[in-house]
Amino acid sequence: MAAEEVRAADFIDVHAEEDAPRPPIGTSAELPILLDARLGSPVVAASGGRAIVQISLRGGTSTVREPANVVVVLDVSGSMRDDDKIGAVRHALARFVEGLDARDHLALVTFADDAHVALAPSEVGTTRASILSSIGALSAYGGTNLGAGLERGLQLAQSMQPFGGNARVVLLSDGVATIGETDSRALVHYGGAARARTIALTTIGMGERIDFGLLEALAQNAGGSFHYVDRPAEVERVFGRELSALTGIGARDAHVTVTLPPGARLARSYDERTREIGGVLDTSLGDVGPDEAFVVVHEIDLEAGAGISTIPVDVSLGALDRRAATYAHVDLVLTRAGATNAIVDASVLRNVTLGRIAWSVREASHMVDVGDTVRAGGFAQSALAEASEARALLALMGDAARASSLDEPIALLARTASLLPSTTAWTVSTTPNGSAAFTGWR
Repeated sequence: MAAEEVRAADFIDVHAEEDAPRPPIGTSAELPILLDARLGSPVVAASGGRAIVQISLRGGTSTVREPANVVVVLDVSGSMRDDDKIGAVRHALARFVEGLDARDHLALVTFADDAHVALAPSEVGTTRASILSSIGALSAYGGTNLGAGLERGLQLAQSMQPFGGNARVVLLSDGVATIGETDSRALVHYGGAARARTIALTTIGMGERIDFGLLEALAQNAGGSFHYVDRPAEVERVFGRELSALTGIGARDAHVTVTLPPGARLARSYDERTREIGGVLDTSLGDVGPDEAFVVVHEIDLEAGAGISTIPVDVSLGALDRRAATYAHVDLVLTRAGATNAIVDASVLRNVTLGRIAWSVREASHMVDVGDTVRAGGFAQSALAEASEARALLALMGDAARASSLDEPIALLARTASLLPSTTAWTVSTTPNGSAAFTGWR
């Protein structure tokens, strides 16, 4: 497995739906977001330690459904035949169309050796049958002229703006550009071009040979989202999220920021969208649709004697039509005590463990890339022991669902460890009640 394929945010994102806050029963107020920020380890050792910060948010209620104007820019190069990826995309697009309203408009651009308008901008209510026919006729062939596809897609999206509502380009590719403009540094300008034209841009990468850096930079430059799917079946889930964000945006251009007080430093972030700028951790989530959920997890080291009592968390939102910019603030309060730092929140424990598993698999893969397979094996096996301890602790907490949700990621880590040599040995000690002793993460 290539290191670039493993993204901690994707591991955690699968469970964002259950961990993000929901409005209280009976609440009808229209809110752009619902926010929950918590410390997994609120009691930190007096000698210093590590705080686990989890911020979860959900797009709020929306009483007005905005029309959606969508241009899907689809890679139909020959590699899309592998594992019938093109078939999975046809199915996902058909389900996507089922969720569109009669007022919505859809266009489809395919790109292989060149770009082709497979479906001109069409109002769904009068052309649904022909739209589905166009989707059913999609096939894969040729090379990957990504630049031509994006250029044509942005042109069509701009032509649809007079229809009203929200315009978005959704780019899906399973490879790197091989025809036309192939330099990622040149192609990335399309993200800025989309933002300048007030067109949202979502990028989706499938499979093992995508240009992660380009797809992520395109989305970030446009204020949109990047999604990686390692299984064709997951495309349908991503399109469903995009439909939610398109038809009733709760918050535009959402940013989650954590300010590091003096004496605090970022140990590790489990969200690849996060950038550290001047002591502030900024995670750009793009547009947030009604009921759309996100979970962001950071590990922050605190120096001894720094006197840190709070960690400030903020959410800033871009302005929507007819709605002023919104701002939310939470101070996470720390308590200093004896030797502790234990993670006592089951949600945070599960999610930080998912992030650590992804990070460990990625780091082991990096070590293999530089030829240090023995160190990679020891690293992966040690991480496997620690992840198994976290699973056991969740079970002891009585949270069987969260404990079992770690089984598949732990199995991935186990497969990684089993393929590598190791000279590292470790022991898992147990307490009198049978629980695994947690010795801490490196």
